Amino acid sequence: MSPANSTLDTLLRVRRHRRDLCRIALVELNLYDTTLREEQQAIRLAFDAASVELRSLETNRTLDVNASVTSRRHLGDLSRELRELEQRRRELSGRIVEQGERLLLSDQDVQSLEKLLDRRETEAIAVRLRMEARELDEIFRGAS
Repeated sequence: MSPANSTLDTLLRVRRHRRDLCRIALVELNLYDTTLREEQQAIRLAFDAASVELRSLETNRTLDVNASVTSRRHLGDLSRELRELEQRRRELSGRIVEQGERLLLSDQDVQSLEKLLDRRETEAIAVRLRMEARELDEIFRGAS
């Protein structure tokens, strides 16, 4: 392997490593998004249950003011948590898109280097074959 190919091979390994790190980061971001989505779903279920409870308190003929206030406060807290989670997921979505773009560029870098190395190997083989053909040609000329 020529020094130039050795350098390219080293560079290719570095770029593959970067690409792998981009993949890992993207997977971690997607896992975090899944966790947030599951948390969001759990809070929505709790919000729906609290809403049903509040409606049942309000339809009773005897209104328990303390329970009603507590239930409304709980609904407000759940609503705030849902908005915060939605905001975090929107921010995370932007980060996921950015990381996906980084991965795409990193993958393109790797593919470019792989093509360049393949081309150089093909050229080296062609040079070697031409040299062998010349040597054989010289041998046949010398034998005749």
